[in-house]
Amino acid sequence: MEHPIAKVSCVVRVRLRIPLNNRDSFLSQIHKTAAMVRERDGCIRFDVLEDTTDQHAFMLYEEWSSRTTLEAYKASQQFAETGAVLFPMLEGKPDSAYYATTLVGP
Repeated sequence: MEHPIAKVSCVVRVRLRIPLNNRDSFLSQIHKTAAMVRERDGCIRFDVLEDTTDQHAFMLYEEWSSRTTLEAYKASQQFAETGAVLFPMLEGKPDSAYYATTLVGP
């Protein structure tokens, strides 16, 4: 039986490494990006997290109303433009994982 507050969504976890010389620029840009992404249709949550034991390591935690809304964002001009600025700041490629989820509790 489905939980009465069940909500299907898409959760994304992206791990990033940032060289120290890019850290300030990255933080400035990712905060602007996060504010814009949070305004997009389908974006439920977009958090930027820093590893407290490694100042090179960051994680993006995203929740989207569906995989479709996430894919629409990834295909958008906004994603292309912010990616063109952010991706060169990274150390290596982002490590992303995608999850289809259902909320089953408060």
